[in-house]
Amino acid sequence: MSQLSPEDVKQFLEQLGPAAIGTAVSMLFTEGKWKKRLVQGIVGVPFSMYMAPTVFAATQRWEWGKAVTESGAGVLTAVFGLAAVSYIFELWKQLQLGPMLREWVAKRLGVANPEDNKS
Repeated sequence: MSQLSPEDVKQFLEQLGPAAIGTAVSMLFTEGKWKKRLVQGIVGVPFSMYMAPTVFAATQRWEWGKAVTESGAGVLTAVFGLAAVSYIFELWKQLQLGPMLREWVAKRLGVANPEDNKS
């Protein structure tokens, strides 16, 4: 097993900082229970760390994108990524897709729907 070099640690921290800051900012504006917000934060940081280089590369195609740094792309990815996830959660709840998905899975698997047994 190889050891981490100081350069590897530095690179990791350079990605972690903007992702954590963007996630924290986004969570300030996210409504919901603390458990939901915690899970979004735990998922949001690595997602932003993974997607930020791609977002950065995509912005470099346009003239205005030259002003976006890789750290800035990390913050933007976290903020807007979590905003999108929060919106999807709310839409899922408003459209009541959970019971529909449960029923569809039960039919596909050929098992009884647990909702049918409630009287």
